Amino acid sequence: MPVNTSRDRTENKITATGASVEEFLAAIEHPVRHRDGLRLLDLMAQVTGQPAEMWGPTVVGFGRYHYGYRHATLILHHPQPVD
Repeated sequence: MPVNTSRDRTENKITATGASVEEFLAAIEHPVRHRDGLRLLDLMAQVTGQPAEMWGPTVVGFGRYHYGYRHATLILHHPQPVD
């Protein structure tokens, strides 16, 4: 089995940004997605016991799991627009 060395690893494409989760959710115009985002924010914070944080510009994550990456989100919600 090949061994993954540090030179083989790439940087995470999505990283924690420190941006406001509340501002991100408030900007969602679709009423159902907005409502679902607020409900998931409350539910996932209760389930994980972790605060929400923005990962990249559009991903809300809860907690961190260290596996193969320096940091990766444990649970996330990514509301994508319908085309």
